Amino acid sequence: RMYMLMTFLVICLLMVHWLVAIEKHEQRWLVLVYAVLAALLFYLHYIDLFIVAGFFVHWLIASRFHRRPILRLFAAALVTFVLVSPGVPTLLHQYAGKSQLTRVLAISRHNPDALSFVADVKAIEEPTGIKALQRSLASMTRFNPAESPLAFLLRMIPLLLAIATIGFLAIRESDEICRLFFLLALAVLVGMTVLHLTAVRYMTPLIPPLALAIARALQYWTAKPRWRVLGLSLGTLILCLYAA
Repeated sequence: RMYMLMTFLVICLLMVHWLVAIEKHEQRWLVLVYAVLAALLFYLHYIDLFIVAGFFVHWLIASRFHRRPILRLFAAALVTFVLVSPGVPTLLHQYAGKSQLTRVLAISRHNPDALSFVADVKAIEEPTGIKALQRSLASMTRFNPAESPLAFLLRMIPLLLAIATIGFLAIRESDEICRLFFLLALAVLVGMTVLHLTAVRYMTPLIPPLALAIARALQYWTAKPRWRVLGLSLGTLILCLYAA
């Protein structure tokens, strides 16, 4: 399906984003490439609208609200809008159709003459909204199900330490990679909530920025002499648990 291609395009957009937003390259073709990649993400899956918005918000923050970077950001956003505008009517039509089908399915489950009739609707109900999103996050991070308390601790401790370090670097050290990861993660969570998506596969575009952010955390740990051994040990454990 499209999820691996989404991840590939996010990697490409990450590289171009770093050049234009952080390193401040001013070649015009980079802005055009940025807009094309953002538009391609939109046409792959609608959740990518929120990912592109996360990139643009990070670009705005990284620009320090200076005039020239803001103009380049506006140009990229304008070209992106022009490229995605042919797909907007299709998006609205599909969203309306999906909403109608959901309503029809919900009604049919109470109709004894319907093929989808269920005598006990509660027996097939799945968690929805925030609860379903929490379950998907737990599944993605290998928190649920845990085969044993020891397995749970081994999975939880390194990830929580890495996430805490990423937060520290984003807030205290103003690390752009960690800040970008948090903005993209927030954008994806908002998109999944708004679009009522709860499956783990919609989070796959977060894998590249998460890998970079964890690498920043490991770099920070190993740069401190007294934390170097701990950093290498945790890095090895994270690699074995998540990358493998």
